[in-house]
Amino acid sequence: MRTALRWEEKVLGRWTLGRALLTGASTGVWIGLPIGLAFLVVSPWSGRVPGSAIMLGLIWGAIGYAMQRRAFTSLPAAVTGSYERRRCHPCRNDRRHALGDVRESGGLTMRSQAKDTSVVPCSKCGRKNRLPRAASGIPRCGECHQPLPWVAEAGDDDFSEVVEAARIPVVVDFWAPWCGPCRMVSPALEQVAADLAGRLKLVKVNVDEAPRLSERFTVQAIPTLVVIDQGRVVTRRSGAAPAPALREWIDDALAA
Repeated sequence: MRTALRWEEKVLGRWTLGRALLTGASTGVWIGLPIGLAFLVVSPWSGRVPGSAIMLGLIWGAIGYAMQRRAFTSLPAAVTGSYERRRCHPCRNDRRHALGDVRESGGLTMRSQAKDTSVVPCSKCGRKNRLPRAASGIPRCGECHQPLPWVAEAGDDDFSEVVEAARIPVVVDFWAPWCGPCRMVSPALEQVAADLAGRLKLVKVNVDEAPRLSERFTVQAIPTLVVIDQGRVVTRRSGAAPAPALREWIDDALAA
């Protein structure tokens, strides 16, 4: 079990603390202003000292407000919840997308948070694109609209959204970090996903972290590969195989 906080939780926690400090300072300013005004009215002096205090209070309040706004707007869209309306490609409809995701992905219809994305460079133009683990549609480069290889991870809690809700066939790779054959098969599968970009999604499931999925698909040996299309199991195989054999097996599954 991981005990480290996710990066967005750390950012949100620090932003919340900073905002609390600024709010406290602003409250102090607004409490100090009436007191300063009272001293200004009843003071027998020229009022320069209370006037300076009021000016300093106003300046500090303006600085605190500006810092507060800057801290909020600099957070990722997934944390702040800010959205904008963009024309979605390839669905061609106006949809609400997270700001950071739309700029990176070229308009893929997203349903995930920033923590559920990965950065994939386009093989054609080299632009880096941010892809979600779960989305409807086909991922395309935001610059040249070339289909992108889609490699994601899934577990017990999000398997349905990541795999079964996908509109293109999915190859599920049941693996484990300690498995030597799994590490041998992984590069070949990623190459197939790159060659079949736009036609195939590769999802990796760590059996050590997804016991319910291992039981559901009766995974008795790893690596185990399962091809799922529209939530239906098309075919499966267990054990390592050379890259050409894997490519032929996947091509046959897509043609079925």
